[in-house]
Amino acid sequence: MRRGERRIFLKRLEKAFVLYSTPSYDLKRYDIIAWEKSDQILYISPSNDTVILRTGKTDGGVSDWVGALKELINSID
Repeated sequence: MRRGERRIFLKRLEKAFVLYSTPSYDLKRYDIIAWEKSDQILYISPSNDTVILRTGKTDGGVSDWVGALKELINSID
């Protein structure tokens, strides 16, 4: 877990999700990440008005999805 991140464990509809809050790319606010065990990710960035939903059954060869999604959001802005 990175500095500034918080974890909340949820169980709903027989699926396990991990909910994180992580500093946004500009470090001014927090982004929210819901992570399902098979690497399905919901990334919400209120500071950029952006929501990304990543679906998949594997990690897709990406070792740092949080960093990759932060870079993607920063490039959109």
